[in-house]
Amino acid sequence: ALGKLSALLGGENEDWLEVDFSAWDPDSPVTGRFQTLKEAIFARKPVSFRYSAADGTTRPRTVEPAKLVFRGWDWDLLAWCRVREDWRYFKLSRMDEPVPEEETFPRRLLPKEKAGGTPPSAPTVELTAEIGPELAYRVLDEFPPDRREALPGGGYRVRMRPVVNEWMYEYLLAFGGALRVVEPEAVRAELLRRHRAGAEKNGF
Repeated sequence: ALGKLSALLGGENEDWLEVDFSAWDPDSPVTGRFQTLKEAIFARKPVSFRYSAADGTTRPRTVEPAKLVFRGWDWDLLAWCRVREDWRYFKLSRMDEPVPEEETFPRRLLPKEKAGGTPPSAPTVELTAEIGPELAYRVLDEFPPDRREALPGGGYRVRMRPVVNEWMYEYLLAFGGALRVVEPEAVRAELLRRHRAGAEKNGF
């Protein structure tokens, strides 16, 4: 497919195009999970695993895998969850090792809204933040030009519309002291609470 795409774009005599979905870490467990899930999809075998949800809980899941979806920088599994009795997305990075079952299942027809790999809707928030120059490289990597504005001194003001969940706060906290949330106030207050809780746990 990549060869055809290269020829289509006028590069049939040049090795100019490469797409690599593998993890940067050669020992990443996601690579093995990807292979296991791919084989289960082809064989129509359910898989079981323990899954760490965004709220911090870990529960067993048995699912009927339908497709692997790459979006942003993460691999997700779209599958029929036998616990929830509905379609769900599962991040490969939050699974323990998936184990295929012996049985097989009849393929389910994907709902129209999920046939294209679109994640389910969830509450989002319009968030504005300022990020210091020490992490300017992350801004350039993760925010398109229309979502960032250079500030005097080398930092950036950025705008994002994340889903409001635990992952959002983990993402923001990963910027450490380089990030200041401008708005909304509720997110800024929750980040402050989490920073203080972390400081207390470490004896500060």
